[in-house]
Amino acid sequence: MSRLILLGLALLVAAGCGGSEFTTGQVSGTISLDGKPLPNVQVTFTPNDKGDGQSIGIAQGTTDSTGKYSLVVTVTEDKGAVLGENTVTIVANEDSDEDSDELDPNAADPIPAHDFSFDVKAGQNTADFNLDSSAGFGDGDAGGMTAMTDRSEAWR
Repeated sequence: MSRLILLGLALLVAAGCGGSEFTTGQVSGTISLDGKPLPNVQVTFTPNDKGDGQSIGIAQGTTDSTGKYSLVVTVTEDKGAVLGENTVTIVANEDSDEDSDELDPNAADPIPAHDFSFDVKAGQNTADFNLDSSAGFGDGDAGGMTAMTDRSEAWR
C-alpha cells in the first residue's frame, strides 16, 4: 500500500516539474467599442499553427471594468499566448451577471462582427482592439475591428 502511495506522489511530482509545452509571449491590452472601454468580454487567442494536433495552447482573458485584459494559456496556466500568428475572438462573457450598456442586448451576438489575427512575439505584447458598432452586431460578416500594437506602426 505504501508503495502505491509513493508511486502516486512520484508521478504527481514528475508531472508538476515539467516545463511548459508552449513558448509564449505576454499579451495584454484594452478592448473598446467605439472608443469606449468594453468591460467583461472574453478575449481568446487561438494559434493558427496547430502543430501535431495535440493540445493547441488556446489563451484567454476577460476584460475588467476599464476594458483591460491579460491572457493566460488555458491548459498550462502560463501567462501570455503561444508565439506566432493567432486568431483573435472577442465574445460577451456568458458568466457575467452584469449587462454592459455598450452592447446590443437584442443581437444574437452582442459583440460587433470582427475578423482579426495577432502575431505574438517573445516578450511583452500589447494588443488593443477597438470594435466598431457600425459593422453590425452578430451578423457574421468580417470587419469592424482595428488594432494598435506597440510593435508595429501599421494598423491591422
